[in-house]
Amino acid sequence: MIVFNEKGKLELERLLVQNTLSAETIKKYDHRKIMSKVRRIFKIMDDSYYYQINEDKISYEITDDLKFIVHGNIPLNNIEAIDIPLTFNEKEYRNSQVLYFYLLKRFKEAFSNLDEVERFIIKNFEYDKPQIYVDESICYEMNIHKDKYYLSKKSAYIKLAIQLGLTYKDDIDELIITKVKETILEEIVTLDKNHME
Repeated sequence: MIVFNEKGKLELERLLVQNTLSAETIKKYDHRKIMSKVRRIFKIMDDSYYYQINEDKISYEITDDLKFIVHGNIPLNNIEAIDIPLTFNEKEYRNSQVLYFYLLKRFKEAFSNLDEVERFIIKNFEYDKPQIYVDESICYEMNIHKDKYYLSKKSAYIKLAIQLGLTYKDDIDELIITKVKETILEEIVTLDKNHME
C-alpha cells in the first residue's frame, strides 16, 4: 500500500509485494543483461526528449506515488498505425515524436503491471537522479531479508523487459536450443533402437 509519513516520505515497509516472479522463472533469464537493456530504454527515453523540435514536447515522470505519467500527446490516428517492436536505435526515436510517444505509452503500460515494490525499485535505480537508496538501505527500510529483496529486484527488471519485448530474442533462442536438443535426443534414441535390432 502506498503510504506517506507525516514528512511526506514514502513508507517502504508498507509497499506491497504481490506478484514476484518465482526463483525458478528468474533463473531462466540473465538478469544483468536484462537490467542493461532496461537502462538503455531509460537512456533512450531521456535522450529523445531533448531531440524534439516541436513546442509541445512530450515528456514523462515517475511520481512519488509510483505512477508513470506521460506529458503531452500525439493524435491517436498516428499511434494506431504503429505495431512495431521496440528498437535500441536511438536515432529512430530522436527523429520521430510519434515513435517516442509510442515508447512512453508502452513503458507506462508495462510499468503499471509491476507490483508496488517493483515499481519503487525501478524508480529508485533508473529514474531518480541522484539515486535515493542503495540495495542495503531498501532492505533495512522495508524490513525484509536480502534474498527476498533481490528476488523482487530481479523480478522487476525481468517483468518489465518481458512486457516491453526486450527478452523476445532470448526467449526464441532458448526455444530453438530446446527444440534442437529434443531433436538430437530423438535421433540418438532412434539410432540406439536401430543398433539394438
